[in-house]
Amino acid sequence: MRKQLATLGLGFFGLFALAAGAHAQAWPSKPVTLLVPFPPGGSTDLLGGQIDFVVMDMSPTQEHIKAGKLRALAVTGSRRAEAFPEVPTMVESGLKEMDVINITGLLAPIGTSPEIVARLNAALLKVLARTEVKERFATLGVSPLGSTPEQFATFIRDDYAKWTKVITDANIKAE
Repeated sequence: MRKQLATLGLGFFGLFALAAGAHAQAWPSKPVTLLVPFPPGGSTDLLGGQIDFVVMDMSPTQEHIKAGKLRALAVTGSRRAEAFPEVPTMVESGLKEMDVINITGLLAPIGTSPEIVARLNAALLKVLARTEVKERFATLGVSPLGSTPEQFATFIRDDYAKWTKVITDANIKAE
């Protein structure tokens, strides 16, 4: 039987490799025969039976999971999703390579004064601490973290190194 794995968008090259690797580990006798990059909204094709499973962020799938139309098998990252604490992480399920999170961050141009960066960061952390902001993010399946500029810079450097290794090890080439 042909298995179709979908991931969101063409920009997720590392996630493609990890998702295919995770599938191969979980179902070694049933290789993926078609890897489909999907635009946002790929859950529609999952609901319609055009694809077998999808690796995507939780926002567009939450309502379908809660309604019992889709089943969450696992979440990427090392922490369980606040919206679905009963769903294990892929790391817990034995797929250590799937410690992957989707991030959004606030960046400033190189050369921005440390004082301005500190003020922006303080304002961002203040907003993220507001109850209504936390509640809104929770409805989207998002867990805002907030950090210092130095912690975020370290995260970006480490993440870049991780994905560079994934791309190199998988021999992925830009086309």
